Amino acid sequence: MMTGFEKLNKIFDGLNEAVDKMMEETIGYLRRTEINAGKTSDTNGILKQVFTENREPEMESYPKRVNKEDRETIQKHWCQSVVFTDAWCVDTDGQKLTEEELQQGELWAVTFRVGCYIVRGARRFYKIYDPGYSPEMEKLADKEEVELVKKDIGNRYRNECFRFSTDNGNAAVGLLHGRTELSYELRKKLRDTLEISARHISSPSSGYTYICRAASARSFSWSEKIESIYTVKEHEQIPDEYASLIVCMRYTGDSFSSDTWYKLEPTGKITTLRSGAYGIMGDDARFS
Repeated sequence: MMTGFEKLNKIFDGLNEAVDKMMEETIGYLRRTEINAGKTSDTNGILKQVFTENREPEMESYPKRVNKEDRETIQKHWCQSVVFTDAWCVDTDGQKLTEEELQQGELWAVTFRVGCYIVRGARRFYKIYDPGYSPEMEKLADKEEVELVKKDIGNRYRNECFRFSTDNGNAAVGLLHGRTELSYELRKKLRDTLEISARHISSPSSGYTYICRAASARSFSWSEKIESIYTVKEHEQIPDEYASLIVCMRYTGDSFSSDTWYKLEPTGKITTLRSGAYGIMGDDARFS
């Protein structure tokens, strides 16, 4: 039987081990993460993030809010050694663009930074080509049609923005949260979309590269939304500024759903990775 002194020693040993482990995790966290001023400026904040990371194995803590399934998908279909350098998350600051900065067909647009990229999200309208969906045939709405949209939904669109949300603990970027749906007459004529483009921070004058647009059927029989946005590099030795931007868009229909991953490289090259119906993807699938 242990004496009281021996019991105390055992307790102290356990506490020391716990403190050592906590410090190791903190140091590891600091090594993995670029600490941004104002977000992780004190020890308590850092320790809180470490503890959150330990409590929630399905998600990493801010700023690298990476869904476990997303990580496994990228590792399996790109490279096992990939390193996520940043993610669009709830605390990402966005800049709403002025009317003068908007492009044809846009109701509003916002820019925000993810890793080494500036991402541009815009609510943009296209003229519906036929009852189905032929995006390559749809033309941008003109100025007069955008004005009709403004009159149809009122001034509430001014408060809309590209927002991050969490649903059941998973990171997700919704299509257009809080938007007011168009009237039936305009839905027959115009496609309401969320369009994503981006540019590398090293090329401010090069313009934005179009990546994808999330749309929906005018009959609401199917819809698309932007699920996740990350910056990812192939391995730890590669500098963060050479990471690729990865965007996941999810299609949801009456009978099945599927994901399409877009990878934008610093060179401007875009490749895609698609799952089949019900999210099934072959083991040998690669970005192409």
